[in-house]
Formats: sequence, C-alpha cells, structure tokens
Amino acid sequence: MAKERKTYPGGLVRGAAIPSISFPQFQVVQSGMDSLNNKLNQLNNFALKKVDKEMEDAGIKYAAENPISTDQFLDANPDEKNKMLKGKKGTTYGDAIRATQLSLLTSQITMKASNDFANLKTLAYAKDMDLETFTTELNAIVNGYSDSLLEVDGEASIVANAKLATTANTYLTSYSDKLLKDYKNMKDATVLIYSNETLELIPDIIKGGAEQSINGPDNKPLIGEDGNEIKLSLDDILKLRKEEKQQELIVNGISKSDLLAWSKDWDARVIREKANFLFSEYVDTPMNYKAGTNHANQIYKQVQSGNFGGYENLKKIYESLPEDKQKEFRSKVAEWKQSIIKAKEDDDKAIVLDKKETVDNYKFKYYTARADGNYDEAKKILEEVKDYDQDLYIELSEKLDADEHDGDFTKDTTEDGLGFIDLQDKLTITKDLTHKDIQEAYDFRYITKEQKIKLDADLEISKSKKFTEGEKIMRNAFGYSEASMLNMSKKDKAAANLYRQKSNELIAFMRSNPDATATDITNKALELTQGVETKKLKEDDIKDMKKTITSGEFQFSSKLWKPYLQNFYTTEDDQPYNHANYRSEFLETPDGVQRLIVEMEELKEMQDGMVLEEGFIGYLDKKFTRPIVNGKPISDEFIEKFIEQLQSYKTALQELEE
Repeated sequence: MAKERKTYPGGLVRGAAIPSISFPQFQVVQSGMDSLNNKLNQLNNFALKKVDKEMEDAGIKYAAENPISTDQFLDANPDEKNKMLKGKKGTTYGDAIRATQLSLLTSQITMKASNDFANLKTLAYAKDMDLETFTTELNAIVNGYSDSLLEVDGEASIVANAKLATTANTYLTSYSDKLLKDYKNMKDATVLIYSNETLELIPDIIKGGAEQSINGPDNKPLIGEDGNEIKLSLDDILKLRKEEKQQELIVNGISKSDLLAWSKDWDARVIREKANFLFSEYVDTPMNYKAGTNHANQIYKQVQSGNFGGYENLKKIYESLPEDKQKEFRSKVAEWKQSIIKAKEDDDKAIVLDKKETVDNYKFKYYTARADGNYDEAKKILEEVKDYDQDLYIELSEKLDADEHDGDFTKDTTEDGLGFIDLQDKLTITKDLTHKDIQEAYDFRYITKEQKIKLDADLEISKSKKFTEGEKIMRNAFGYSEASMLNMSKKDKAAANLYRQKSNELIAFMRSNPDATATDITNKALELTQGVETKKLKEDDIKDMKKTITSGEFQFSSKLWKPYLQNFYTTEDDQPYNHANYRSEFLETPDGVQRLIVEMEELKEMQDGMVLEEGFIGYLDKKFTRPIVNGKPISDEFIEKFIEQLQSYKTALQELEE
C-alpha cells in the first residue's frame, strides 16, 4: 500500500522578496547624457530649420531675379514651358524657386488677361457684339490662359482659372446691362413714334360716318341674324380702335406715363377732327362761298339749330361732341358767315383797277409765293382774294390744297432754321435736332408729313452707337473734326453738302436694314466715301453760285441789268460795257467779281427817282430807276444780299486758285 501523501494549507506560498541593488553614481551619469542628447537634437533641428529658411529665401530671390517671360511662356510648347521652370522638385531651394516663378507667372498672366478683357469690351461696344459672342470670347480668354498653366502645374491653373472667371463675370454682367439698356432705349423710341402715327388714323375713321359696318377676318362686312350688315356708332368704332392700339402699345412696352399722354392726345384729337370734319364737309366749302350771303346765312341757321340740313350723319357727329365744343363750333360758323357777308360787301364796292389785271396780279403773286415756298404769303394772298373774287378764291383754294398736299410749300432753309435742309444740318452736322424742331417745322408747312415722319425716325437712328461709328469714317474722309463740323467755313460748303448727302444715305441704309451689324454699317460708310475729291466739290460749288448769280435769284445774265451797266459802268479799258461780255468782265476772276462788288456798293447810293445829270443814255427823263428784277426795282436789301453772294463767290474763286 502506497504511502499517504502529505498536504499543506493553501496560500502559504509567496514570492521571495529580493533586495534591489542600485548604483547612484551611474544614474547621475545617465541622466546627464539624456539631457545632452535632447539639447543636441534641439540644436540640430534649429540648424536644419535655419538652413531650410535660408535655402527658401535664396530660392525666392533667384526666382525674383530671373522671372519667366510671360509672352515666351505662352508661345512655348509643354516641354519648353517645363524647362523654363527652374529648381529641383523635392528640395527646399528648388521648390521655392518653382513656387515663386509660378506665383509671379500667374500674376503676370492675370494682368495680361485683364488687358484682353478690356480690349474685348472696347471691340464689343464698337461692333455692337451680341451677348453670345461676347460670352464665348470671354471664356476663350479664361480657358486659354488657365490652360497654359495646366501644362506645368495643375494647382496654379486652378487658381488662375478661378481669378480670371471672377473678372470675366464682372465684364459679362456689365455688357449684359449695356445691351439691355440699348434695346430698351431703341424700343421706347420706336413705340413713341408709332404712338404718334396711330393718331393719324382718327381723321380717316371719322370720314367713315356716324355709323359704320364692321368687317370680319376676311375683310368683308359682318352680317347679323337679320341678314343686314352689323353696324356700330362712330364713337364705338373709335373706342374699339383706341383699345386695339392701346393694347399694341402695352405689348410693345410703352411706359405708363407715355400711355396716359397718348390716351389724352387720342381723345383730344377725336374731338378736334370731328369739328374739322363738320366744318370742311358742311360749312367751309367752295360751293358755299360761291352761293352768296343768303346761302351762308342758311348754313349758319342750320348749324345753330343742330339740324345740319337734315343730314343725320353730320347731326349725330355734332351731337357726339361735348357741349362746350358744340358751342365753339357754332361760334366758328358765325365767324365764317360774317366773313362771307364782308366779302360780299367788299365785292359791291367800286373797284378802280381793271378786274382782269387784278386777277392776273393775284395769280402772279400766288405763283411767286409758291415758287419761293412761302406758305404764309400764299395764305395771305388767298385771304385777299377771298374779299375780291369768289371764283378766283375757289380756284386758288383748290390749288393751295393741292400744292400743300404735294409739298410745294416746303422750304429748304428759313431764317429760324426750320427748313428741310436746316433740319438735316441739325441732324448730321450740329447734332442738336429735336422732335420739337421737327413738329414746329411741320406746323409752319416748311416740311411735308412724309418728311416729318422720316426726320423723326432718322433722329432716333442717329443716336445709335452703330451710326456714330460709321459717321466717324465719313468725317475723316471729308477732313472734319468735331470742331470744324460745328464751325463750318464757306470754304467747306461744297464738302458739307456732300457730307450731308452721304450721312442721309447712311441713315437711309440703316432704316432699310434694321438688322445691319456695326460691320455692315462701317462698310457702307467706307463705300459712300470712296472717290471723294475736294477740288471737284469746290468747282461744283462755284458752278452753283454762278448759276444763282446769273439765272437764279439775282438774274444778272438777263437784259434787266444791261441799261444800268451801259450807263454807269466803265470797263478797265475805259470802254463802254458790252452785255455779251458780262461773264469775262465780272465772273471769271476774283478781280472781276470785286469790280462788280464796288459797282453794287455805288448802286446803293442811287435811289429811285433821283435826278440825273445829262448824258446818260436811256434816262432821257433825267430820273434814275434801279434795275427791275421780278417785276419791281431792286431794294437795298436785295443789293446787300447780292453783295454777300458775290463775296462768297469771290472767296471760292480765290481758294480754288490756291
């Protein structure tokens, strides 16, 4: 039997405690060594950092002293570009050189791009570039410059692209605002012109009568259920047409203030044209003048009663007028009746002058006024005729209406500067024409309705940027500065006339080609100025002035001047004046013109009726009579005007000789 194993209580086994052995002297040494290592490491790091900073500064300095040419960089291929960037990658010195060169290059490229942006803006304004093209050109500049950096450094390319895109967007916003403003201004002007033109519809609508048929889409009268044409009152028709035109103006962007003004003008015009229609159709007719005072009195009574002789159409139009306007119309008819009575009373007075001679004289005066374009004088003559001869009045009234309609009373120039040529000069030369000037000229019958519409449209065209650029080309072709255009000498008259003509042709081209680009207009200006010869212009101007002197206003080539010159003028050779030689004596040289000027100055001292000394051929009665032009002796004013013309002609001859 095995021997029983002895056991021991648990928890009695413990680790033996081994006493520690320490060497204090070695611990002190070790601590000192650790401290020394830390200080050496710090010193080393400091030295390394100092070296890095010095290398970085040296790299920056090298890059600054050796910048890359921006133009050469942009023209180089990718390999050449990378070679231009100095410095070895991965080194402090090399990285500093590369980073600095890229920074400087990016700045230079940004400035160059900014200059390209500015040049693009100038070009866009000059050529009236569309927004899409402008945007494309901006993007081309941004991408072109940023892509040039992408070939050497992606990060630099991204930075440059962001900067350039921000600048480009500023230019895009500015140009967009400009195009919108230009469009709005042009559209506003067009709408205003059209709004005025709509008012011209009113007289024709009123002529249609108090009741009018309504046309359908096929332009045929609409038929009602009763089988008859559908008709509306004149006021309803006018209201519909007003609403129609008003809607058109609103759709085309007319302002609220302009729309309100137009609405008031429409209503006022309706009232005025109704009264004019009644007066011209029922009262102021040639037949009523011819019928005499009794008939005039009957017309007056019928108007006062509002009956209008039983003409329902006229009666309804009269009744549609406001009460105060009805009163004004009756007063006007009363004045008309009195004028008829007065005319009749004057007709009954004894007339000393032979009637045929008087009639012929009136006709002569009328046609003279017509030839001079003097509308006011023609109207004055007509009023005189009204009091003298009703038949002649009817004849000349009808003639005046026709002549006025055909534009025979228009004037090229007036003292107040409202003739057609005056207005064209204000448009193209002095550039101070206004719509008010045009309206005033039309009111005075200096220009026709067609000329008014044309001038209004041309004025708006002349304000456009495209016309201004084209006009500069023509000014340069004629040798005009801005100052010379405003202070034109007589020397430049011929060139100015041609300049005016060419400017109007350029405006006409723009009117006929509203979608023409700035380039189209510039090319047209170049075409219009080809072959301009100043000498030829001056020669043509001299011919025109000579024509005015000889056969125009002053009639110097006529036999009317011959008696005076034969009696009072002696040639340089002390020979009597020979009328056949008037051109060679006076009109071929500046000296000859000066002799004629001196003679005209002497003529001013000789008055009609003065007693002459004996010996003057053709003046047997010893009383002097001035040369007779246009049926009457010339006045001092005529002579002064003639001298002024001769002075201009003399100057032109002298300048041609230079």
